[in-house]
Amino acid sequence: MGLEEVKQEIQKKAEADVHRLLAEAKQEGNSILQQARERAATLQKEADLRVKEMVNRMERTEVSAAQAASRRKLLEAKKEVLDSVFTQLKKNLGSLSVDKKKKLCKRLLEKAEQQTTIKKMYCNQNDKALFTGYPVTVQPMLGGCKAESDDGMITIDYSFDMFLEQVKEEQLQYAGKMLFGGY
Repeated sequence: MGLEEVKQEIQKKAEADVHRLLAEAKQEGNSILQQARERAATLQKEADLRVKEMVNRMERTEVSAAQAASRRKLLEAKKEVLDSVFTQLKKNLGSLSVDKKKKLCKRLLEKAEQQTTIKKMYCNQNDKALFTGYPVTVQPMLGGCKAESDDGMITIDYSFDMFLEQVKEEQLQYAGKMLFGGY
């Protein structure tokens, strides 16, 4: 074999190596490109999922805030209605006929007498004459009475004010339970 032939063989071998290396490089490049595309697709899916979750979370937060605001407004409206009703009730109780007041106060006094021995009564100025037989102290109240035991340790409150406040509190608790759960 001559020098020329060795040269050509080396050249062919070098060209074959170059082609092989180029083919391997191209294949490796394609493989890297494919992996990069797959990784990019995975990252895109993950990003889309995170964005979707964020949007859903934001929507839930906004819906919850809107519901809370709605509940608050409803509670305020119910409270206004209750206040209006109780204002009217106070007016009605203040303008009860003497006969009705007398009957109510008599029943309240009987109920108090069943619970304790009464030493002293408290009532408003207009009802003072309804509680004969007991020392009476005038106090500002819509009507009804308060009875103090003979030892002064017990005061039974049967004032209209107390009954109204009790009903009002129960209604506000009921409205709160309806609006904020627990009902």
